[in-house]
Amino acid sequence: MNEKDWDKRLLDFLKRTGEEIKAETQRLVEEVRDPATQQKMKESLREFGTWAKKTAEDAAEKMESAIKKAENAFTQKVEPPSAPTDSKASEGAEAGTTSSAPTSGRTTAPSDRRDQSSKTVGKGKRSGARKARPGAASKTIGKK
Repeated sequence: MNEKDWDKRLLDFLKRTGEEIKAETQRLVEEVRDPATQQKMKESLREFGTWAKKTAEDAAEKMESAIKKAENAFTQKVEPPSAPTDSKASEGAEAGTTSSAPTSGRTTAPSDRRDQSSKTVGKGKRSGARKARPGAASKTIGKK
């Protein structure tokens, strides 16, 4: 196939495609100008806006609920389960838990627990290791 035939076929294809695009564009413009179609589009957009607003509110409520649950999980004190062997031990354990002072809901940070334990390995101070200041508040996530 020579170059002239190729050019002619390409031009014919472009003309046909251009005519198809023009016809489709005219059809879409006429459809958009139709008042009934415009009214349908406005109603659809209004419904979509209402749905989007409701969905966003629902999502915000669910996120808030999840954040509160996570915050409670991080701030509640975790007590290790104890398995009493006789009835007197279980009564003592129950009495001990009910008579104790109410907890503030904050747990000791892992780094504070580590600092309170005795050192078992190594001598002297390490250059990178630091102990937390006594009385320094531990960091919390969210509200106090």
